[in-house]
Amino acid sequence: MKSLSSTGKRASRMLALVLSLMLLLTMTAVPAFAADSAAATDPANFAYSDYSDGTITIEGYIGDDKDTMTELVIPEEIDGKSVTEIGSFAFEGCTSLTSVIIPDSVTEINDYAFENCTSLTSVIIPDSVTAIENDAFGNCTSLTSVTIPASVTYIYNHAFGYCEDEETGDNIKVEGFTITGYKNSAAYRYAIENGFEFVSLGEVSPFVYMEFDDGTIAITGYNGDEAKLDIPAELDGKSVTEIGYNAFENCTSLESVTIPDGVTYIGDNAFYGCTSLTSVTIPESVANIYYDAFYNCPSLKTVTIPASVTSIGNEAFGYYRGEETWEDIKIDGFTITGYKNSAAYAYARDNEFDFTSLGEVDPLAYEELEDGNLELVAYYGDKEELTKLDIPAEIDGKKVAEIGESAFRGCTSLTSVTIPEGLSVIGGYAFKNCTSLTSVTIPKSVHIGRGAFGYYDNEEAGDYNIKVDGFKITGYTNSAAYAYARDNEFEFVSLGVTDNPFNNMHTNDGRIIIYGYYGDKDKLTELSIPEKIDGESVTEIAYKAFKGCTSLKNVSTPASLKSIEGSSFEDCKSLENVTLSSGLTTIEYYAFLNCPNLKEVTIPASVTEIGSNAFGYNGYTKVEGFTIKGYAGTEAERYAKDNGFEFIALEEKKSGDIDGDGVVDARDRMTITRYIAKWKGYESIDKTAADVNSDGEVDAADRMIITRHIAKWKGYETLPYTG
Repeated sequence: MKSLSSTGKRASRMLALVLSLMLLLTMTAVPAFAADSAAATDPANFAYSDYSDGTITIEGYIGDDKDTMTELVIPEEIDGKSVTEIGSFAFEGCTSLTSVIIPDSVTEINDYAFENCTSLTSVIIPDSVTAIENDAFGNCTSLTSVTIPASVTYIYNHAFGYCEDEETGDNIKVEGFTITGYKNSAAYRYAIENGFEFVSLGEVSPFVYMEFDDGTIAITGYNGDEAKLDIPAELDGKSVTEIGYNAFENCTSLESVTIPDGVTYIGDNAFYGCTSLTSVTIPESVANIYYDAFYNCPSLKTVTIPASVTSIGNEAFGYYRGEETWEDIKIDGFTITGYKNSAAYAYARDNEFDFTSLGEVDPLAYEELEDGNLELVAYYGDKEELTKLDIPAEIDGKKVAEIGESAFRGCTSLTSVTIPEGLSVIGGYAFKNCTSLTSVTIPKSVHIGRGAFGYYDNEEAGDYNIKVDGFKITGYTNSAAYAYARDNEFEFVSLGVTDNPFNNMHTNDGRIIIYGYYGDKDKLTELSIPEKIDGESVTEIAYKAFKGCTSLKNVSTPASLKSIEGSSFEDCKSLENVTLSSGLTTIEYYAFLNCPNLKEVTIPASVTEIGSNAFGYNGYTKVEGFTIKGYAGTEAERYAKDNGFEFIALEEKKSGDIDGDGVVDARDRMTITRYIAKWKGYESIDKTAADVNSDGEVDAADRMIITRHIAKWKGYETLPYTG
C-alpha cells in the first residue's frame, strides 16, 4: 500500500471531471463542494494496491479528515496509472460522507466498499462500471435512490437498498428505496428481485454475454422478465453457441424457453431456480447439458432431449430442493422423451424417471476431437445386457482414436472386448466395475490410463479399487499393456516384443514427445533416444520421463531433440555418460538431479537455457569434481560459473562439424541434408559450421563439399572449402 503526493494540476482535472459527470448523468443533486473538502479529492489521501498491468485498486482513505469529510471524489489516475477498482471495505464506516463521485475508469466496486456510510445520500456511478458486489453500499441508511447506467452487468446480494436491523441484526430494506436505470439491465433485474421501485431511462437488451476467441458467444446472464422466451441465435451479429453457468438462474417469471439451433452447451445451474418454467425446447445442436442445469424447476414436469446430447450432468433435470430440509427431491411424475440408448435414456434409467421413446440410436456415444478423430465417451445402452463389445475402428468415416475416462464403467456383464489397431488412448477407469471382464487383448499403439481395467468397487462394504480375480492382459512386451500389467501385478501373456518401448504422444503439428519407458526400468542400462517414431521427429523428453531408471548408465540423444524437461533423468543413480546432440536448446530444472556417477557432461552451443540444479547435484549437495565442457560465452559456461563447477572451454567448431562432436562425418552430412529438405526438427542448425564454402548460404553446394570431404576427394581434404 502507498499514499501519494498530490498536484494542483491533477486536482483541477478531477474537478473538471466532476462537472462533466454532473451534466451527463441525471441523478440526485450533488451539493457544491465546500472549500475545506478539497482534501477528499487529493490522491495523496488514498491508500491503494499497484498492479503490474498498470492498474490500481483503491483500498482506503487515509486523510486526516476521514471522520469529517462530506464529499468524496475518487481520482481517475494515480501516478499515471488508471484506477479500475474500489477495493473491499475501502470506505467502510465513513459516517460523515454524504456524496461520492466515482471516475470513468472504475470497472468494479467490490464488496462492502461503502458499507456503513450512514450519511451517504448521493452516488455517481460512471458508464465504465460493470460489477457492483455484495453489500457494496450496505447499511447506507440515508441512500434512498441511485442511478445505475446500463454498463453494469452484475449486481450482487444486498449491494444497495438494505440496512441492518438494530435489534435483530438482519438485513432489512431501506424504506422507499428507488433505482433509476434501463429496463432489462442488471439494475432492472435487481429492482424486480428485491421489490424496489424502478424508474426507467429507456430499454436495453436483456442478454449479457462473453465472446470467445473464435467470435462465437456464450450467454452469461439475463435481466429480462419475459414469460415466454425465444433465445436469439445471434447477438450483435455473433453466433450464440453456449448457455453459460447460472445464466438464467432464478428467472422466476420464465414459463417457457426455446434454445436456438447452434447452441452446443448448456452450463451448470444455467436455469437453476426458474420455478415457473414448464416448457423447454432443446435443439439437435446441443451435445452437453451440465449438472443442475434445470435444477429446482419444480414446474418442469417433462422434457424432450435430442439424440445429439452425449452427456447429462447429475440432477440436470427432475429435481428440486426441499424448503425445510434442503434435500434433493424428485419431481413427481417427471418424464423424459428421447431415444433409446441415448444419454437421455441412460439418465432416465439411472434416476428412475419415466421415459417415452422416439426411436432407437447406437448406444456408443462419441465426441469429435480437435484433430477430427473421435473419442468414445459413454455407453448408453442397458449395461447389464452388454456381454461382448467390439470397439469400431471408424464411425462415419472418422477414426476412433480414444476411449474416454469411465466410458464403459459399470458394464457388469461384459466378458469380451475387442480393441482395434490404431486406437491410441484408453482413459482412466474406462472399464472399471466391469466385474465379468477377466481378460483383454491390447494392441501396441494404446496408452492406458489409471485403473482402466481389472478393478471394481464394493460401495456397500466401503471397499474400493479391488482387483478382479485372475485378471489377465494379452499384449506386447515393452508396450503400455506390458507396463500396466506389471505395475498392477496382473498376469501378462506376450504376443511378441514391440519395436517402440516408449510412452510417446504425437502432437498436432507432427512432433513426438516421449513421456516415459514401458520396458523394465530396473533393467535398462543403455538408452538411445530415437530420432523418429512412426515417421515423426522426436523433439521433447517430457517431465520425469526416465526418472528412477536406476540401472541406466549411458544416454544419447538425437539431432532432432530440442528440449529435455524437468526431472527427466532424476534419480538415475548409475548414469555415467550422456551424449547431448547439437540442436538441443533447453535443459530444464533437475533434469539430471541425483545422478551422482555423472561426473562430466559436454553441452552443445545450441543450448540456450539450463534450469536450476539441472546437472551436478545430488540432492542439494554438489557432485564432487563435476565438470562441464562447452563453448566460451554460451549457456554452458554461464551455468558452470553460477554453480561453481569446473568449466573446460572447447575449441570453436570445425567447419563442417555441424553436430560438434569434433569430426566431420556422415552424421553431419545427414544433418545438412535434412535441413535443406526442411525436415521437422531440423529447422535450426549451426549455420556457421554448415556453410563450408562461406557464401552465406547453407545449401546443396555445402552438402556436396562435405560429401566429397568424407570421401577424401582431391582438393577437398581441408575445410572450409576455398575452391
